[in-house]
Amino acid sequence: MSIHPVRLALSRQGENVLLHKIFCAELMFAFLFCSVSLRILLVNTKVPRKTKDLVEKVKQQYQKHPSIIEPILDSIDAISLSFLEKFKKMEEEGDTQEHYTHLNHLISYNQNLLSTLGVSHVSLDEIATIAKSFGLHAKLTGAGGGGFAFLLLPPFVMEATISDVKEKLAKRGYDHYEANLGVNGVRVQFDNNIVEEDNSECISQ
Repeated sequence: MSIHPVRLALSRQGENVLLHKIFCAELMFAFLFCSVSLRILLVNTKVPRKTKDLVEKVKQQYQKHPSIIEPILDSIDAISLSFLEKFKKMEEEGDTQEHYTHLNHLISYNQNLLSTLGVSHVSLDEIATIAKSFGLHAKLTGAGGGGFAFLLLPPFVMEATISDVKEKLAKRGYDHYEANLGVNGVRVQFDNNIVEEDNSECISQ
């Protein structure tokens, strides 16, 4: 099984990656080095899906209704670029509620457009609804159709609210995991304070 080059690059390098299609089959991706790190909550719907089938579903819609589907895809691309621009402003101006409000709007726009393309799922829609009931925003990840969603956790949101969201999601049978976007990739950490009998360094992680 082959490993997606973007996933491999992110695992090794960390940070953020901008993926852009140049020609029909060529892809370009570049690392975006910035100090912005976003706290998120990953939510597992536990719904299996096949990426290939979902991609084919969108492809068929595009072939039947290109004048309708293409603007939707263009809007999704515009959302990604707007997200990137806001990242740059956050690096210069710091975390503000205004910046996070903008990011939340983009997340909702993206989820709604993906739902229009038919790649969402009732479980993903429910997660988005739960998030919204607590003033948060969520969207599907990957190809959709199940799998994972993520909620953006702005720094000004109270920890009690985040705990309530987690509790509500758990009651609905969803697993959740906190994570941070834009951090370092895989690292080998040497602990020089731990010495083996042969005085060699011990890798702690």
